[in-house]
Amino acid sequence: MTVYGSTLLGRSVIQIDHGKPPRTYPGGRFCRFCSCRLSQYNPYTVCAPCAQQEQIEAENARDATWLGNLYSEIPENCEPELLKLIVQRAFGSLRAAERAMGWTHNLLANYTAHFNRLPEWRREALNQAIAERRSSGRLHTDEGRSAKRPPGKPSAT
Repeated sequence: MTVYGSTLLGRSVIQIDHGKPPRTYPGGRFCRFCSCRLSQYNPYTVCAPCAQQEQIEAENARDATWLGNLYSEIPENCEPELLKLIVQRAFGSLRAAERAMGWTHNLLANYTAHFNRLPEWRREALNQAIAERRSSGRLHTDEGRSAKRPPGKPSAT
């Protein structure tokens, strides 16, 4: 260990010897996603931005699968945001769920907006409807939104 600095000013800089330089990898390597040149110190086959994007996509896919399996029905004393998420995943929107159940407009929106507890009989009715939609294969999917015709265009019938 070597000490540098001025003893007159009362400061010193300590230089630490690390022993060996960092490991290097062969030059001329490229990222397998974006084809940018990789650093000689990068041990991976992807650059840092691509690795970060790949990790985010993997986490999103894992979260979507986890949520789909975990919340197949509305639990007791459900938080309003979770109720909204489950209903939207099953029906597409709160309004679509209200229409399917024959309930008045904005009934579910009022429960979620004002943090009211959903009555037990309404929760059971929603769970039964979600189970029926799941068994018949009519659960809402995001792919179905893109298939809708744009607003204002007449149907081709």
